[in-house]
Amino acid sequence: MSSTYELQLEIVAPAESQLEAAENDVELVYSAHGPTHFLTIWQEAATPLSAAMIAVAHLRKSGIKVQRAVEDLVSRQDIADRLSVSRQAVGNWIRGERRGSEGEEFPSPYNLVGGGVWLWKDVNDWARGIAATDNEVEHLAAIDYMLINHWIYHDDLGVLNPSFMKEIQDPDAASQATDGIQFHSL
Repeated sequence: MSSTYELQLEIVAPAESQLEAAENDVELVYSAHGPTHFLTIWQEAATPLSAAMIAVAHLRKSGIKVQRAVEDLVSRQDIADRLSVSRQAVGNWIRGERRGSEGEEFPSPYNLVGGGVWLWKDVNDWARGIAATDNEVEHLAAIDYMLINHWIYHDDLGVLNPSFMKEIQDPDAASQATDGIQFHSL
């Protein structure tokens, strides 16, 4: 079974021609913040890792160098904006004064910087049933970012199995090559 995954990727500054070529293969939005460049991509696949492998293969074919997958972190204000609720409602959830639709506590922050930031997947999953959530695409969990970044780093070093990597350089083959991979928690 396939899902559509939303991926945020940090990339090396691309040429306009590279972006145009990539847009022929993947649905993407490009942004730059100072010297840092990002692509948001929506990719259908069986798993988050296979979605990333397919997307990166398409980008590489266009000459775009991917640095890493970037966590979709949200502040209290971001949560309020994305769920169309007040910032006070978010504060009530965080303090435990209001709970989810089934009584569950609000997710713990991913990091405590700036009063706390949360992974959007954790918040979106928690909010189902009580707010306008984003159900059309799948968002990545912390373990997904670790696996994808591990793969990007080691693939760039050329230390992964060459025959497996040759198979997934073709974006269509990447989906088939990774569909059977199962990851288990330790």
